[in-house]
Amino acid sequence: MFDVLIEPFSNGTLSSTAVVAYAAPEVEVVLARPDRLELRVPGELKAVSAAEGQLGSLLADIPPQPRESILAAFREILTNAIEYGCRLDQAKRVGVSCVRLRRVFVCRIKDPGAGFDPARLAHAAINNPADDPVRHARVREEQGMRPGGFGLLLTAKLVEELIYNERHNEVLFVKYLTEGRRAHDAELSGTGSEGTGR
Repeated sequence: MFDVLIEPFSNGTLSSTAVVAYAAPEVEVVLARPDRLELRVPGELKAVSAAEGQLGSLLADIPPQPRESILAAFREILTNAIEYGCRLDQAKRVGVSCVRLRRVFVCRIKDPGAGFDPARLAHAAINNPADDPVRHARVREEQGMRPGGFGLLLTAKLVEELIYNERHNEVLFVKYLTEGRRAHDAELSGTGSEGTGR
């Protein structure tokens, strides 16, 4: 395993990174280029930080705000893939493929599970009705689940696009590295911001 530390960093950060690297399970690097990364991540939660460390080379020069959003989204989706897709089976693998373009970061995470029906996630905040914003907390308590359930909702707010396949065992997330969708759309249309009419 390797990791990339972004300066400035403390001696404590260096020490804790070394400890994590030593104890972390092996994440298979299928492809590593300055603009692209492909991984096979084992189905254990300790592998999340190891996989996250692999992103360092793709994120090193990204401004702090989008970088933190990318890392938080990556962490949440990969954790879900390991917990629910792999069922914490260390023999199973989650496929990760990330591409860093000039103004956008795209990541695909696919687990080996059967997927899920988003309409049946009563324990997730993303499905709370507008008139009952904490319904999922009651459902989680009734089912004996730990507090939480905000992961998908928060992840959807961190990135511009969150796209699932039909089975919901594969997700693609898109994060713009510029000032957001407006600047990106203006660039794609070949006009400046004054010519978009928005």
